[in-house]
Amino acid sequence: MKKVYFLFFSLIILTLDVFSQSDTCFVYPNLIPYFVDGKYGYVNSKKVIQISPIYESAEPFLRDLDIINYTNDKIRNFGEENYATVVLKNKKYRIDYKGNIVYEYKDEDFIFTEPAPIDVSDRIVYSYSYSDNGKVGVKKGDEILIKTEYEDVYCFRFDGYPPYIAKNNNNKYGLINEFNKVIIPFEYDSYDFSGNLESLKYRWNLIPLIKFYKGDVFVYIDACGYVYKK
Repeated sequence: MKKVYFLFFSLIILTLDVFSQSDTCFVYPNLIPYFVDGKYGYVNSKKVIQISPIYESAEPFLRDLDIINYTNDKIRNFGEENYATVVLKNKKYRIDYKGNIVYEYKDEDFIFTEPAPIDVSDRIVYSYSYSDNGKVGVKKGDEILIKTEYEDVYCFRFDGYPPYIAKNNNNKYGLINEFNKVIIPFEYDSYDFSGNLESLKYRWNLIPLIKFYKGDVFVYIDACGYVYKK
């Protein structure tokens, strides 16, 4: 009987751990850039290619805040989140969900504006803990979640949900969870939240995709540690 109880409680703990690592609280774009043999295409939520990998660069289907000053409402609409920005043969375009080009970027069309930041006053805010030797960890209030052992740690989301982007002693970036377990190895040179695309730069707490770079080549990685490449 003791063995039965032990097995039962072990299954509960395992279930809770799996649930804590799930991405059920996240919302992903319908299509996500996918890196294949030096080119980018798009996959759906099941990781099935929907748009062939023909682009030199590709961004998620998100709003582009630079498209703001059109007098033509139809063209202005191409800045909305049901279109994506790609580079093909060194030219920058917006495409639809079928990969059709709907707009070619032109410098004269743009006036940059900085959007207002979203209100995060009602969300959990995680502070960083610094040791005497300048290392960084994560804590919530007085509770230490990750000891100060990294060169830098960045919360993936405004509301404090893991994972966290961390920088190790070799100046490489990876992903860790709230238990300091490595989700993505420390092998990337840098990361960013994708330029002036609103949802990744200002609402990335809702869309857990980060661009990680090795040199000039980037891939997208999600909050569960899935790397969008073949």
